[in-house]
Formats: sequence, C-alpha cells, structure tokens
Amino acid sequence: MFVIIFALSAISNVHAATLTGTITVGNAPWGIAYDSAKGEIFVANTGFYAHSANNSVSVISDRNNTVVATIHLPANPYNIVYDPRIGKLFVTTDTGRIYVIADSNNTVVANISVGIIPSDEAYDSAKGEIFVVDGDLSTVSVISDRNNTVVATLTIPETVSGGSGPDPRGLTYDSVKGEIFVMDWNDNMITVISDRNNTVVAKIDMPSNARAPIYASYDPAMREIFVTCTGHMVYVISDRNNTIVANVDLNRYQVYPEGITYDSAKGEMFLADTVTNNVTVINDSNNTVVSNLGLPTVDNSASPMFLAYDSAKGEVFVTNNYIGTVSVISDSGASATTGNLIVNVKDSSGGVLSGVAVSSTSQPSGQSGLSGTTGSDGLVTFSNVATGAYTLQASKSGYVTGAGTGSVAAGSSVSVSIALQTQSSGGGGGGGGGVPGFPVEATVLGIILIVVVLSARKRLSA
Repeated sequence: MFVIIFALSAISNVHAATLTGTITVGNAPWGIAYDSAKGEIFVANTGFYAHSANNSVSVISDRNNTVVATIHLPANPYNIVYDPRIGKLFVTTDTGRIYVIADSNNTVVANISVGIIPSDEAYDSAKGEIFVVDGDLSTVSVISDRNNTVVATLTIPETVSGGSGPDPRGLTYDSVKGEIFVMDWNDNMITVISDRNNTVVAKIDMPSNARAPIYASYDPAMREIFVTCTGHMVYVISDRNNTIVANVDLNRYQVYPEGITYDSAKGEMFLADTVTNNVTVINDSNNTVVSNLGLPTVDNSASPMFLAYDSAKGEVFVTNNYIGTVSVISDSGASATTGNLIVNVKDSSGGVLSGVAVSSTSQPSGQSGLSGTTGSDGLVTFSNVATGAYTLQASKSGYVTGAGTGSVAAGSSVSVSIALQTQSSGGGGGGGGGVPGFPVEATVLGIILIVVVLSARKRLSA
C-alpha cells in the first residue's frame, strides 16, 4: 500500500489538475454532455438509487457551476450527446427512445424509437448524424439530425463462434476518417463503421488480456483512439492503420477505467474509475499517467461514471453516479489560443488522394500561409494554427483544382474535406469538348479565325 500511495503522490505533483467544486444534481447521474454554444453542461439523472425514478436532465451553467434548469422526461435517461449544428441534445432512455432537447428553451421537441435500451452515442459532425449503440440488440442506429429519423440500422456481426454474441457498449467518432469505433466487450473486439455508406469496414482484435473494451474517446491531434477496458488497461489505437500502438497499464494505481473524455487544450485524456473513485489523467504525447485525483465520497463510494470537457473554461465535469453529484476539475492550463486544421482530399468516388498540394488562399490575420502535401491516407495536418476562417486550395496533375473552407476554434481540431474531379481529355482544367489539348474557349476562337481567313481569301480571289 505504501508503494501505491507514494506513486500517486509523485504523479500528482507533475500535473496540476485540481478539484474545484461539487454540484448536487439529481439521483444517480450518468451521461453528461457539454453545450459549447450556451456554456452549459447537461446531466442525465437515471434515478437508479432513488425510491422512484428521477427521469430528469439537470442543466448546469459553467459561469457559476450552478443548476439553472431541470428537464423532466417520461423515461430514465442514460447518455447525452450535443449536436452543435442545430443546438439540440439527444438523450437515450431505458424505453428504447431518444428524446431531443432544444437548448434554446430546454424543452423536448421530438422523440425517436431506436431499440430496447440504447446506451452510448456519438455525434458525426461531417454528416450531421447521431450514432446510437444498443447492446441488447447488438445494433448501431444512425439518426439524421435534419428530420430526427433513423436512416440506417447496422447489426454488429458475431465474431466468436459459439459465444454469447456481441454486446456493444460504447462508441466514439473519428472526425478525421469519418468513422465510428464501436466497443464490443463480449467478443473483445472493436468494430469500425464508415459514415460514407454506414458499413463495417474493419475489425480490430483486442489482446486476450484486454478484458473487454467498454468506452473510448478520439484524439484528433494524435489521430488515436483511447479505449478503456474493464481491467486495468487503456489501449491506444492509431486510425491510420487500425492497429494498437500503445497501452497504459493502470494496475499499479489500482485504477479500473470506465468513462473517458479528451482535453483538447492540454492534449490529455481524463478517465473515470468507478471502483477507486479516482479521475486519472493520461498525457497523449507519451501515453503516461500524469495525475490521479481522488474524488469526495459518501460511504466510501462516489462511483464516477462519465466525463465532459468544457473547452471554454478548461474544466472537466464528472458525474458521480452513487452520490448524486457532479465534480468539477480544472485542468490548470492556460486557455488554448491555437487549433489544428486537417485537410482530407478525395476523388469524386470517395477514394483517398495522395500527393495533392494543399495551400491556404486566405487565413486569419497574423497567420502565415499554409502549404503541405497529402500523405498516403489523403490527409495533411496543419498543427497549432491561428483560430479563425481558412480557405484552402487542393491541386494535383490530372485533376481539376478544388477548394474548401473551415474555421479553427481554440484547443480543437477541424477537418475540411475537398473532393477533386478528374480533368476531361480536353485538359486545361475546364469541361469537356473542343480539340484535344485545348480548352473549349480556345477551340471556338480558332474556328472563328479560320472562317474569317477563308472568307477573306474568297473575296480576294473574286
């Protein structure tokens, strides 16, 4: 025990993450989401430890960390995801329905039937879709935020013959690749779904000692997925080739990680441990533990479950399921002033294009022009660039030059997709037609000139 205490004390001095407050919410808070437009935190209260169901969502203002509203639902809520495109929150419940809440007035504006007991969800910013996993049905439902309808349902295939079948629990969205990573803890497998056509494109076998992947968070700066397992392990997967590139063994800290969130300002992962009532912090540059913060408990238990990162305040909000509170942790870092810009270039059929020259044609004041070339994955990343709007140009021989726009926010990464059309045989970057090797306009002018010359010769011969 002495060794463990000493280790925790040593790493706590390295990182200055500190507990700054505790907020009382409803009974058994579970899922949590940050509303970047309103500067509010939404908390799902499941009511597991109450004599009657709580069925509510607490709204916390990050200005003073107080509950400013309570939204009552007709069913027990589990998880929450925020859709910034339309300013709405999607809440899963134990009745197989998702309730849609407008953050403008904190009212329920729609409900969607998706399965039996949908658990985790992820927001796909490129498609404006919400992916919802249902462990009982082994499905992932895809909801369009344009009309709140299910546009696709995928069944997670069984991979272990004779086993108890897949049981997907958590999932996360890869904003660079446009893919969803689904944690299947029964089959010890991660399923990768492409949002292009909502099909399974890869399977990642977890090590036999991984003891079930459960939740995950995506790190766009490193292009890695951090996966918590029900044992003491966190696995790091590169989205470049869907392989495990590192693991963080938390056994010496006796940490059992569950919920996880990414701190974009510090480049760190915050993990909740329901067993030891700790929040563990991992640095994404070297995959090492830099802090292990104990939370206040009641009857020796707080059971921290899920986390949300508030990028405006540099704070992490953690739901304490057993004691009905939310802990507020400061990452003690200066507010981020730059972000990352990731350009994804594809051809007209959606295939990746390497060797494409990408440059900025306009950028924020004080930011020098950007210039780079896409790699074998069709991507080029510009790190630590100034916040603001960018216009980008992509060009490659044999393709019509394309353009795209994106806006970089402090402490975050934005992905810009540019599709290039193949040049016609006419060349010149224009449309088809004309004489080969010349654009249409030049061909027309040539024809006119020939007609004029022939007409002049005819008049002279007469």
